[in-house]
Amino acid sequence: MGKINLRERIKEKSMQAVDFVRNNWKELLLLGGLVTAAVLLSSRDSGDDENSSDDYSENLYRGEASRMNFSNRWLRNATDDELSSECEKVRERYVDGTIDIDEADRLYDTLHRFDAEMIDRANLKHEQENPDAQPRHREHGWYLPNDD
Repeated sequence: MGKINLRERIKEKSMQAVDFVRNNWKELLLLGGLVTAAVLLSSRDSGDDENSSDDYSENLYRGEASRMNFSNRWLRNATDDELSSECEKVRERYVDGTIDIDEADRLYDTLHRFDAEMIDRANLKHEQENPDAQPRHREHGWYLPNDD
């Protein structure tokens, strides 16, 4: 008797839920879209302004390097000194032998993001200092001397 009563209540509640979804599907869809947008925006902006370099170094040496979030905005807005010092901290954590493979993978990708930003800055600086620079091609190859 108890199982039959429980089944009937479950069936009744599921029918109520189905009716609610049928009647309010537009509002539920809108609510889901708003929640998704809020989650995406909060995850994209997290770590941009809330973490200072002191927090990064504290987290780094406590074994929490996986929490370091160097967003693209932070990489673009960081000074050259900040960029090189944070890159060195990540590199030191990467070569430390106490990390697991997943953290090493994240740190490896982070190091490459640092390298790409540093290379872009160096190339931009070179282009600004030498606006009419031409690549040098010699008869024996690029940038090779002629003293064979």
